[in-house]
Amino acid sequence: MPHVIAQPCIGTKNAACTEVCPVDCIHSTDDDDQYFIDPEACIDCGVCVEVCPVAAIFFEDELPEPWLAFAQLNAAFYQPPVRAYGRLLNSGDPVQRVSAHKHVSSRSAFSRECGK
Repeated sequence: MPHVIAQPCIGTKNAACTEVCPVDCIHSTDDDDQYFIDPEACIDCGVCVEVCPVAAIFFEDELPEPWLAFAQLNAAFYQPPVRAYGRLLNSGDPVQRVSAHKHVSSRSAFSRECGK
């Protein structure tokens, strides 16, 4: 079960987790408001959890209910750009909308859409 970075990282974006990850599976862009864990590369060692200053990293199956969508958001960061971009941007699902928009602007819209 991979780890997931959730809402507390938004706006903080502390890089301590990236520095200790033994498989380099935590990434972001300059435009993103948080870091993301690649669920395919994460080896579940938990080192990132220990150094996160805002307690934003959870096992996927232990995510607090209000932040369940962050599992999809982390995984979406590592997917190729969405081809149906316009359709998804108009979707009611904030994860799909932000995933479609991920290569164009920041993900701060995700926290606004999910009510933080």
